[in-house]
Amino acid sequence: MSQTPTTYGLPKKREQVIEELNLAYANQNLDDQEYERRLQEATMAKSIEELMLVLFDFPSEIKNRLFPRNPAVVTTQPAPGYAYPTPHPNSKIQVILGTDSRSLPEFSNSLPKISAILSTQKLDFRLSQVSEMSINLYIECILSNTTIDLRNEHLDGKHINIYISGLMGELKIMLPRV
Repeated sequence: MSQTPTTYGLPKKREQVIEELNLAYANQNLDDQEYERRLQEATMAKSIEELMLVLFDFPSEIKNRLFPRNPAVVTTQPAPGYAYPTPHPNSKIQVILGTDSRSLPEFSNSLPKISAILSTQKLDFRLSQVSEMSINLYIECILSNTTIDLRNEHLDGKHINIYISGLMGELKIMLPRV
């Protein structure tokens, strides 16, 4: 995740991803809205990693064919940690009268409380590392639109408690297809 996004070969990979989306749509594995949304994501992707997210819930054989994992890259050294401290339990990610879209690198109980007031907020956990079996997420949504994207294969089998408070807000939680 701390690596530079890969853009080499992006146009060719984009065509391959769009071809898979067309095939899935033709086979009625995607409905109209999901197909249109993913097609737009594929078209707007700025890196290979973003294209991988478009097919996150496709069968492994399709994902592995389009995005093979290179076993030569595996090292015996541990991956470097993130260069920021664990937030204080009373800290907040707070958006007031604005728009915020962020991809969080780690999904754990050390996350701060997340608050949006008269705002639009998107929290993307699709590439997050998951370190704990049971996770608490605190969301406050006051006169705001908040989207939480939990479509992450690392969340499979984990227990997530989402505590929501707010007033006249809209909260959308995106989950993987079963």
